Amino acid sequence: MNMKMQARIAENIGYLRKISAYTREEVANYLHISRTSYSSCEAGREMISANILISLAELYHLRTSVLLELDKKKFIKQVTLQRMGGEQMNELTDTFFRLSPFAQGCLLERASMLLSLEKEEKKDAALE
Repeated sequence: MNMKMQARIAENIGYLRKISAYTREEVANYLHISRTSYSSCEAGREMISANILISLAELYHLRTSVLLELDKKKFIKQVTLQRMGGEQMNELTDTFFRLSPFAQGCLLERASMLLSLEKEEKKDAALE
């Protein structure tokens, strides 16, 4: 892992801890590591192991790939979307990414069609 990625992950996990209102001690206890070790990870001084990343993803109810996001705006957007949608959003996202590209396209097309139908129904209901 390069230094840029390590620093970005450190910033990501610090952001998540703060918006979740956890202390470093609480996160360290959850991870079964010392507060000093966790603080070093969050500061970017220590490389984060795959096991720690997985545990952090579970703690914050996010996909591991979100923790690895290098673009800050994309990271915040993904965190916001997943926190808003909770488990259903996670399940839907995981299912979507298991589909083939063709099936993903079909699903998006169908969703767009359903949204159009709902919009038409709302217009009709407002006219009545």
